[in-house]
Amino acid sequence: MMTIRLFLSALLTTLSLGAQPAHFTWSTRSSEAYKESLAFRMYSAESILASIEREDPKNMAADLIKSEVLFIRTMVEERPEDRASLFNEFRIIIDRLKELPVSSSRRFSSLGEVYLKRGVVNLQAQNNLSAARDFYWAYRSYEKAYELDSTRIAAQTGWGIVQVVAGAIPDDYQWYANLIGISGDPQLGQRLLRI
Repeated sequence: MMTIRLFLSALLTTLSLGAQPAHFTWSTRSSEAYKESLAFRMYSAESILASIEREDPKNMAADLIKSEVLFIRTMVEERPEDRASLFNEFRIIIDRLKELPVSSSRRFSSLGEVYLKRGVVNLQAQNNLSAARDFYWAYRSYEKAYELDSTRIAAQTGWGIVQVVAGAIPDDYQWYANLIGISGDPQLGQRLLRI
């Protein structure tokens, strides 16, 4: 009986030492996968992502790049039959990114980016209510990222994008945006985007 307890104790200790928390580490392999996705070499990007995930399953950089691959593939290929699985993939990525520390600007800028991508896909599919919900969460995520660290480029860029977009909401819909706490300043957005 004592031997079994010692064995289980040793096993649990080993497992807990090997359990790494969620983190975001951008490496040369991450850059390579990202560049491959932007060059529309999706199979190559996915292959690199698979190796990153095997080597370090808690590295959320792979999830962010995977959202880029999904987004580009959807926008370019426009296959409506793939949308149901796509939304499920986005949900999984969002859930995984939420594992990053709450005090991390990276967490919120990454979430904002994925919500924004999913919102655009929802607009393309004419799911306007879902698109509005995704834009709302992108706005809140980028707002938090900028609040946590306004010097990060990802936070500045994301907050700039939502400021420009929110500032361009037609007057007929502005009352709704105000109701849910979204306001935009296109000039601020343009300064943050440096355009």
